[in-house]
This record gives sequence, C-alpha cells and structure tokens, in this order.
Amino acid sequence: METENTIIIKKAREIIMSEGIPRLSIHHLANELNMEEEQLHHRFSNEDDIILLILSDFEKEIKEYVHQFSNSHEPAETELKLLFKRLYFIFLQNPFYISIIFDSTLIKRNEGVKKSILRIRKVAENYLSTIIDAGKTENTFKTKVPTKVIAGIILSDFRTFMNDEFLLNEMVLTLKTKID
Repeated sequence: METENTIIIKKAREIIMSEGIPRLSIHHLANELNMEEEQLHHRFSNEDDIILLILSDFEKEIKEYVHQFSNSHEPAETELKLLFKRLYFIFLQNPFYISIIFDSTLIKRNEGVKKSILRIRKVAENYLSTIIDAGKTENTFKTKVPTKVIAGIILSDFRTFMNDEFLLNEMVLTLKTKID
C-alpha cells in the first residue's frame, strides 16, 4: 500500500512530466490531490522540498545501482556500457529527473537542490572513475590521459546527450500545453 508521501511525490512527478516544473506548486499539487493546502504545508514548506525528495529518490537509486554493479566482476568495458545504458534507462523511465537536473533556474534558486544534484554527479563520477581505472589495469583502456579528465569528458558528453532528451521533452510539453 502506498503511503501518503509516496502518493504526493508520485503526483508531483506527474505534474513535472505533463506540465513542467514551473507548474509544480503547493497550491496546484493540493488541487490535483484533492487536499487542503495546509495538509501539504505541514509536510513541505514549498515545492523545492518536494523536488528535494524526488532527487533523494534518484540519488538512492543511483547508489543502489552502483553498489549492485560495482561488485559484479564484469570487464571494465562491459561495466562502462552497462552504466550508461542503465542511466539512460533511468532517465527514459523517469523524464522528470531530466527536467529537474537541467532546470537552471531551480539550481540557482535552491542551494539544497544544487547540492543534491552535485552529490548525484559525484556518485556517477566516482563510479565511472573506478571503471576507467579498472580498464586501465586490465589494459583494456590504453589511454595515458588521467582518469579524472576522461571521466569529465565522458560525463560532459553524456550530459549533452541527455540535454538533447530534455529539449525533446520540453518540445513535447510545449506542444501539449500551448493553446494558441
């Protein structure tokens, strides 16, 4: 059985996916849930608190994945491919994560959101660095470029790729919500 918090977060995710982050507010969420705003204000001071919970779920999911696969004893090349396939799958199944991570106004207005996103990136960067180092040790990855530099380049390229997904999602959202 779903807890009330789970239902609230689920509805918040739906609002982000169907209407965008700017439409997520305590007022709108309360209306969608057929609740009084006061009930939500007892749990969340503002919509950024809800976004922080969503990011917390994402961070937990990433950490579980890293824990699960960091002991898989797969060759580094396979592990590298699996990492990005899994990340892509997570974003594909949960496009609201993309919306939150790439919303520059959200990161600027809330330090907690910014720190949460940076922690998530750090988990991915550390795991990627571990894979790259393992590949160098296996002599699968023959580059002399420092691991940190390679990890930065790969993550930057992946962010660019996911930014394209974000833009596509934004286009679709615009088509769904704009009435002229």
